Amino acid sequence: LETDLENDFESESESELEEVEVKVSSNKRNFPKPEKKRPKTPDKEKAEAASKKDESEKTSEEYRKTIKYGIASEISDLIDKLVANEDPRFADDIYDLFQTTKSTDVKEKILVYFGNLEDPCLEDFAVTVLEDPFDERRATVKACFTYVQKVKSKAAVPAVLRIIENENEDYFNDALTTIGDIGEAEDAVQLTEYLDKPEITDAQKQALMKTLGKIHAVETWDKLVEIAENDDENLFVRMYAAEALGAMEKKESVPVLVGLYEEKDPNLRQYVLKGLEYFPDVLEAKAVIIQAVRDDHYKVRTEAIEAVKKQELIEAVPYLTYRAQNDPEEKVKLKCYEVLAFLNTQEGNDFLIE
Repeated sequence: LETDLENDFESESESELEEVEVKVSSNKRNFPKPEKKRPKTPDKEKAEAASKKDESEKTSEEYRKTIKYGIASEISDLIDKLVANEDPRFADDIYDLFQTTKSTDVKEKILVYFGNLEDPCLEDFAVTVLEDPFDERRATVKACFTYVQKVKSKAAVPAVLRIIENENEDYFNDALTTIGDIGEAEDAVQLTEYLDKPEITDAQKQALMKTLGKIHAVETWDKLVEIAENDDENLFVRMYAAEALGAMEKKESVPVLVGLYEEKDPNLRQYVLKGLEYFPDVLEAKAVIIQAVRDDHYKVRTEAIEAVKKQELIEAVPYLTYRAQNDPEEKVKLKCYEVLAFLNTQEGNDFLIE
């Protein structure tokens, strides 16, 4: 009887444990941890282009000697030069150096080098650092954030989300920026949960708005509309929410943004225009942008002129020529000249020549 009861208890416990594991796995995506790997084969065209910048036939050999025998400052200077030249020829040498060097400065430079090449050969190192960043040098952690963004490392997503959950101010914004580059819609949905936490700061909310816009997660659209239209919300949070609504490229955002453009604050109107820029084929969006060229505030006019450029709104040319002649702000006039030249219409060109 005791044995039967123990077996029943164990099976029930195992069943409950399985249910918990299922719930956890449904909330968090699991990616396999990246394995060690060598650098990619160097891009032939980039290698040839870089070799043409060599000072002599011995330059390549001298670089390899610096990588093998140089001190940290010499190696760092060389890597800066290789990054500037997009030079992939020394990837294997630099990768081997990464495995042996004790210099954190050199390691950070190497992360920049391979990030610039979009080579995931150091993904295993970067993900390991981000899994437990709090005992690492801050500059190293930031270099890892940048690196996983550059190589679009999906394997880094769980680690980055955990950093956001810890709400550590040192890395919160870096983690959000990274999720904006490598995350997906379900990550965005998870991020919206933080918006309702009482301890979240306005600065963190602003960073969240930017990230949600970058991910283009329409699943969070209702929440962002609620925030953008909330008069009691922090102004900058509303501004970034408005821009994010546009970045989602959901046409239902247009009437929301058009309504927000009627707000008194010019900063909010400016960011509404940033949102409307994403809708070049929507007449209502174009109409607001053109009318905003003559907004009372110069910041809004400048943003509207930039939106005209992005959408190539030829019909705005008469507004631009008028503002170029009459605007009280020199900055607005100069922006009009630039966009009139870009649009390259007969009317605009005649005005510029005159």
